[in-house]
Amino acid sequence: MARLISCVLIGLALPAWVSGQQPTVLAERFDPGAEYRVNTRVNLRGDLLIPVDNEKPKRVEMNGRSTIDYDERVLKTDDPALSRSIRQYRTIDFRRQTGDRPQEISLRADVKRLVVMKRNTNKVCFSPDGPLTWGEIDMLRTDIFVPSLAGLLPEKPLKPGDSWRASEAAIAELTDLDKIEHGFLTGKYELEETIGGRRVAHITFSGELTGVNEDGPNRQKLTARLYFDLKDNFISYLSINGEHILLDKDGKENGKVAGEFVMSRQPNVRNPNLEDAELAKITLEPNAQNTMLLYEEHDLGVRLLHPRRWRIGRVARGQITLDETNGSGLLITVEPLTRVPTAEAYLKEAQGFLEKQQAKNTRVSRPVRLSNAPTELDQFAIDAEVADQRVIMDYLIARQPNAGATFAARILETDREALIREVERIARSLTLTKQHLGK
Repeated sequence: MARLISCVLIGLALPAWVSGQQPTVLAERFDPGAEYRVNTRVNLRGDLLIPVDNEKPKRVEMNGRSTIDYDERVLKTDDPALSRSIRQYRTIDFRRQTGDRPQEISLRADVKRLVVMKRNTNKVCFSPDGPLTWGEIDMLRTDIFVPSLAGLLPEKPLKPGDSWRASEAAIAELTDLDKIEHGFLTGKYELEETIGGRRVAHITFSGELTGVNEDGPNRQKLTARLYFDLKDNFISYLSINGEHILLDKDGKENGKVAGEFVMSRQPNVRNPNLEDAELAKITLEPNAQNTMLLYEEHDLGVRLLHPRRWRIGRVARGQITLDETNGSGLLITVEPLTRVPTAEAYLKEAQGFLEKQQAKNTRVSRPVRLSNAPTELDQFAIDAEVADQRVIMDYLIARQPNAGATFAARILETDREALIREVERIARSLTLTKQHLGK
């Protein structure tokens, strides 16, 4: 009985002790030069409706997992709206299966050092060591940018028992929602406790949100637990359990995915590839060269680089199309060397095509040699008015030891000079790795 009374008295006294505790600042600064190691693990499972040609959409099972381990250093920025860091990946492994279609993606060994930049909801990553592929970009897009998690923490000092709302920027980082239409995420400072010899603030989150991302409209329900290290003032652990319901245009369920995300962090990890002497050797700002994307088509034997505003379209029967964000386009046709036309023959062919399209006011820029053997490249252009629209038809002919290729670009007047330079850069980057035989 005495032990019971003692426990009751302690329980009655606890609220008074909590209410008398001084408010605590829970904030991580992400100062330039700060380094930490990050480890994340994701598991997903669910079902999706996928389109089937001339049939009703088919519901298939989906599961996936990822393991990511990297060292990260915060970089200096003079723009308060911009956050930057550089990472050296130790491990990055992404696996997913939708129905009977498996997918595996990882970073290639020569691009495991990356700069990650974020302004509002726009995230950009590039490697100072080489071009990334679109698959690598897409995989990295879904990875958490840790400095954005600062918005999970309260803006003012709080005591255990206090609650607040997470910022929209932090919610967008966790949910990948471009637009939040309804709902919010509520945080609660539960208590202080000791884990692994470290004093931490134990924080929980919960909420339901409706919004839009690249999957279309969707609804998400989240619960989370976060530990904030009270000695070194950083987020040391975050786990999230969520349910992601995809919606069609009428708001009906189009699929459901449940998942778990777990992140742990360790401060003051010094990686030699992120030290000042190493960073001084590389470019940490994005430019036209280090943001190029790598495209490889092994069956066709094609390797090329392209700017990010150009996207690979259709690939079939020896041809590759690229679509530019504002409406320009490029067609690449790979040919055996015996079938690659001369510049004059290709010019005549192009003029004949434009005549059939009833093009007006055509002005021809004569063929010029841009590079010599063994990787010959010729170029000419035709200014024309097609269907009442001014365009520049830019043509190039490449000859390499294994094969050749023709390039036909339809460039709109807007930003024409930059687009012409980009098409030439794509053509110069082309490598034909497979021998093409033909008469």
